[in-house]
Amino acid sequence: MMTNRRHFLATCSAGVAGSLALQSSARSSDDSAEAVPGRKHPVVVFAKPLQQMQPEELGRRLKSIGVDGIEATLRKGGQIEPDNLGEETGRLCDSLARHDQRIVIAASDINQLNSATERQLRIFAKHDIPYF
Repeated sequence: MMTNRRHFLATCSAGVAGSLALQSSARSSDDSAEAVPGRKHPVVVFAKPLQQMQPEELGRRLKSIGVDGIEATLRKGGQIEPDNLGEETGRLCDSLARHDQRIVIAASDINQLNSATERQLRIFAKHDIPYF
């Protein structure tokens, strides 16, 4: 049987979700604990399907499944439009931080360097978003 990309991604997603659920249930109920103590690399969720969710609710739900943060869509048509990055990125970061979450990756429209993209990169740096 030949596996297509959608089947492969669905299978991988189910495996990751199951693993996170097991880790989450094995942890203590202490909300101040790290998502997974001693985890070397952050586990993030691509937030495009969740971009209509309010930031506080997003942070609560992410924490409940034991991930470390999101790959935020900080681009045209995304969670935050490029023109609103300056004010909205800080609000999103603050809301996520209240639930021990953060933006780990910015899915952006950056594909060349110009004054607009330089502004975006400076905003990412200001909010400690390491990958874009």
